[in-house]
Parts: sequence; structure tokens; C-alpha cells
Amino acid sequence: MNSAQPKRKRAPKPPKGLWRRHGIGSLLLTLVMSAALGVVLYVAIGRPVSAPDWLRAEIESRAAQALGTASLRFDTLDFVVEEGLTPRVRMSDVRLVNETGTEIAAFIEMRAGLSLTGLLRGQVRPVSLNISGIFAKLQRQVDGSVVLSGGLDLSSPSQKAETFAQLIGRIDGLFELPALSALRDIDIQALTLRVEDLRSERAWTVDGGRMTLARNGAGLRISADLALLSGGQGVATLEANYETKIGEVAASFGATVADVAAGDIAVLAPPFAWLDVLRAPISGAMRGGINADGRLAPLSATLSIGAGVVQPTDATRPVPFNRARSYFNYDPVARVLSFDE
Repeated sequence: MNSAQPKRKRAPKPPKGLWRRHGIGSLLLTLVMSAALGVVLYVAIGRPVSAPDWLRAEIESRAAQALGTASLRFDTLDFVVEEGLTPRVRMSDVRLVNETGTEIAAFIEMRAGLSLTGLLRGQVRPVSLNISGIFAKLQRQVDGSVVLSGGLDLSSPSQKAETFAQLIGRIDGLFELPALSALRDIDIQALTLRVEDLRSERAWTVDGGRMTLARNGAGLRISADLALLSGGQGVATLEANYETKIGEVAASFGATVADVAAGDIAVLAPPFAWLDVLRAPISGAMRGGINADGRLAPLSATLSIGAGVVQPTDATRPVPFNRARSYFNYDPVARVLSFDE
């Protein structure tokens, strides 16, 4: 006798229309939420509002991660959405202090552009920094080492390095901090910099300068546009750029100067020492680099020298000239200057 096995009933498939309705519903919900967020951001464009407490707490937490033993203090904190739906926070009267309470640096204002995607997830990820009103002092010691006080020094009242290249290497460490992993550029405006060369007993003041640090992958480019005041008549200008890879010493640099006193250029480095016998304004450009071991790479320069005199010392009778021009290369290994013009 054949006993028929009872057939198992299959669970009924939901109607395709139901899944389709669920899919459409999910899509509509996403669109509505996106539209609502877009409306909120559009309405908020250009209108600064006091930042919420959670954002202030998150910024302080991120700053603590980036600064280590130092801390970030500020008075007001505003939140604004700029054109292009870029969220920014604006801090006023910003101060960096170390663990003893000593002020490391102070800024009149600092703005941070934030990642919109990160912000929607409750994360504060700065992608750009705009700093205005900063005072710093750079000293070159008699032994050739350099000391930076203020500025972007984040760990102590001053930073000392054997060479200028090493000092920049410490500054580019900002981009390696986990809390600043999304940071692409830093723009510094209204920079006042006091430069002192203890070896030559000369000093300059940079007023209203601008400096930009921009990261492109592993590459870092630093550019500056400065007006130099050395106590004489008129204002000299300097445009400079410095390119390196984050974490590396090797770099290339270039500079363009206008109406800088010959004596001020002479103290920069050995290739320009011969200019110290001149009393004249100089304009020109130079290109060079730093090797991986921190030593100066070959340098080339073209100089246009205005009317002045040849006068090695104050007691020497000056020999006047109308103008002069020079193009030369410097080999730092052989310590040889080669004049092509």
C-alpha cells in the first residue's frame, strides 16, 4: 500500500508589489531626509550661530589629541555654513597653553573648515584651517641653530633645531597627527614675524605677511608672501616657496626678492656673503634645495642690483655704480661660486 507523503506547504512569497512598495518607501524617506537636510543647510548659509555644546566638546577633545600636553582655549565659538555647503567653525581669541599654563601662541581668530560627511556622523574632522593675527619670533643663533617662539609651535614656548630644514620638519608633523588626518591646508594671514640674526646682529620685521601650508597626498608645499622692514627707507618684499614630502628632510625651495638691501641678503647663506661689500638695493630670484642629510644642495641665482656703491667698510671710500647684474651658481660641496654673468 502506497502511502502518499504529505506535501509541505511553502511559505507564500510576498507579493512583488509589497517589496517594491518597501523599496520605494525607503527611497522616498532617503530623499525626504536629504531634502530636509539641504533646506536646513541652505537656510543656514552665511548665518553664524553659536555652536552647540557637543561641537565645542568634540573640538576640545580633538585638540587634546593633537596637542598632547598642550591645550586649546578660546572665547567664542560660532558655526556657519558657507557657500558650497562648507561647514566651518569660527573661534576668537584663541590661545595655546602648555601644561604649566604658559602661553605658547595666540591667534585673534581661527576658522576651521569641517568635513560635511564626518559632521553628519558626529565627527569633527578639520579639512582646512584659516588663522589670522599671529605673532612669532625666529632667531638664528651664533652657532647657526634656529629658534622659533610662538607661531605654530605646539609643545613648548619655543622650538630649537640645528637647521631651518629641521624646524620645518617639525611643523609638517602637524599633518601626521591622527586628529588632523583629513587636514589639507593651513592659511595664515596678518602674520607678524620678528626675525633676528644674532651672528650678524641684524633684525627684520615682517608685517601683514601671509603663509600657506598645503598638502597634496604625501607632498607638502609652503608658500609665503612677506613685506620686510629692516629699519631703512622703503619696504622690501619676499615671495618664497618650500616643497618637501611629509616626514622627509629633502626639499626644494625658491625665492623672489624686490628692493632688499645687499647687506640683508649677504647674511642669508655663504653663497651671498660677497654682496656685503655693496650698498645697494637688490631684486632677483634664486632656486635651491636641501639634501636628505640636511645639507644645502646646489643653488642658482640671478640678481639685478640697483644704483649704489662698493664699500666694504664704513671707513672705505665708496665707489659708485649705476647698476649691475649677476647670474651665478654655487656648489656647496666644493664651496665654489661660478659666475656666468
